[in-house]
Parts: sequence; structure tokens; C-alpha cells
Amino acid sequence: MTQSEDRAEARDGEGGPGHFAHAFLAGGRRRVVECAVVSLVEQGALSLRAARLRPTGDVRPGHAIEQAVLAACPRSRRVRDVLDAAARSQAVDDLA
Repeated sequence: MTQSEDRAEARDGEGGPGHFAHAFLAGGRRRVVECAVVSLVEQGALSLRAARLRPTGDVRPGHAIEQAVLAACPRSRRVRDVLDAAARSQAVDDLA
């Protein structure tokens, strides 16, 4: 399976648990959010510099967890703060 197919699977929830469910099983809420941050950086929706995340506005994420990460980071914000806020989101609660 390619990376884009894996991302699509996690977004639409079809064809198995997806990488967010695997991340939850492997490391809990924080690992889910870390996975979403990596996905958003790869997509170009977030930039990561000097331990701060900043939304680029270039990509609109399709998964609720990715949307929760962007909602936790309306402007430049420390990575730890984004991880903590998004881990408490309803989207992660729903996954749990």
C-alpha cells in the first residue's frame, strides 16, 4: 500500500482501522495527534520550524483528527501546546 492510499484509508475510515487507530493502539491519544501532525506537515498544511507549528492554509484536511490539530493551531504555536490541545479534542475522543 502506498502512503497516499494509507492516508486515504485513514480519512474515509473504509477498508480497515487506518493509521490513526493503529497510532492509538500503539501509543494512545498523543501518538494519534503526533501522527496527524506528521501527516499535515507531509501534505503541506502545517509547517514546522523551531519547535513551532504554523498552518499554511494550502491544504484542507479531510479527517476530523487533522482538523482538530489545525483548530488547535490557528497561528504559530508551540508543538507541545498543539499536541496537548488536540489530544483533548472530540475527534480523538471519538476514536478512543
